[in-house]
Amino acid sequence: MSPRPRSDGTDTPDVLMRQPEPWPETGGLFITLDGPSGVGKTTMGARLGTFLGSRGLKVCATTEPSHSAIGELARYGTHEYHGIALSLLIAADRYHHVETVVRPALERGEAVVCDRYLPSSLAMDQLDGVPPDFLWNIHRHLPWPHLAIFLTGHWQLCATRAAGRGNHSRFHLADQAAKQREVELFNQVADQLAAAGYPVCRYDIGDQDPDTVHRALAEQVAARLGL
Repeated sequence: MSPRPRSDGTDTPDVLMRQPEPWPETGGLFITLDGPSGVGKTTMGARLGTFLGSRGLKVCATTEPSHSAIGELARYGTHEYHGIALSLLIAADRYHHVETVVRPALERGEAVVCDRYLPSSLAMDQLDGVPPDFLWNIHRHLPWPHLAIFLTGHWQLCATRAAGRGNHSRFHLADQAAKQREVELFNQVADQLAAAGYPVCRYDIGDQDPDTVHRALAEQVAARLGL
């Protein structure tokens, strides 16, 4: 699927020019967090969950790859599976995760906070040599979140944090060039999704401490979702 040139200079694949079927109106919220490894997604996801709970919402905290059998295979199989094979495995887990975890929680009126979603595949799988057109197409039936948070930061800070957590994935062993490219790809994907109308919310952590980042994100989430 070739990109469609837009007036702002951003190329957005045709497959993303329309939103999939929206979620049912149940009062539930679906918030995703994406960005390079080590940028603080897990920490901020937990804090956002606490914030949403303080607003009277029941929170479902989840992650991708999920903890299903498919997800565990994808999470710990990066040394065995590569390229399109790994990409399809992760996509299968994502669709299964939406139908078995995300959708039921939203139907119950809960706030789902998900650590990684579609943007992570659109960026990370390209690092593994998967063609962008292939990625856009296999995810074209995936529902959009109500808010997609993109965290970004300097590649060196992200790489240091990721290394400090231990390496269960070969992506954590990438060299400097790959780490820099990872940050660039997430920024590029954010531009493309925003141009398509995807509900992108960006935040550069800079050298801020977690409390400062959380306060800023909580304000943006409250403003964007009318909390």
